[in-house]
Amino acid sequence: MEDERRFPSEEPNRDTLAAEIRCYRYKTWGSQPTVDGRWECYFDIVATRGGSRLRAYGTTEIEAMQKMVEVLQKEHIERV
Repeated sequence: MEDERRFPSEEPNRDTLAAEIRCYRYKTWGSQPTVDGRWECYFDIVATRGGSRLRAYGTTEIEAMQKMVEVLQKEHIERV
């Protein structure tokens, strides 16, 4: 318990989140700043009848990526 107080759990970094997102079957994915200063993380799903794009937004790139991981888990997207 003392170690937990001295070494709080680290917030996920971009590389960790990118590795987690890449575990899901995708056509393309990425993150980009929006016009209003927020960040968008997008994830294009491969489908037999076209495709679909999931989007998640955050005030930072990390936050948008964290939200995308949550969306992928919630939507039960197939993992590779």
